[in-house]
Amino acid sequence: LTERDLLRILRKEGSEGLARKAGEAATRPLVTVPEDAHLHVAIARMRAKNIRHLVATGVDGTVAGVLSARDLL
Repeated sequence: LTERDLLRILRKEGSEGLARKAGEAATRPLVTVPEDAHLHVAIARMRAKNIRHLVATGVDGTVAGVLSARDLL
């Protein structure tokens, strides 16, 4: 769930949107990058998808961390 997700819900539904569950409001599908990917790959994926946050996943698919545009740029 990102700031953009919250702003989108508030713009669309007003304060009633705050009663939603986080999973309902979050952008889907979740955009990921393998945790061993080079940073230029992560940056390219973020640019291609026009997003500011990217989930890094381990080989088993679990969340290893979250990268933000501020981390990378």
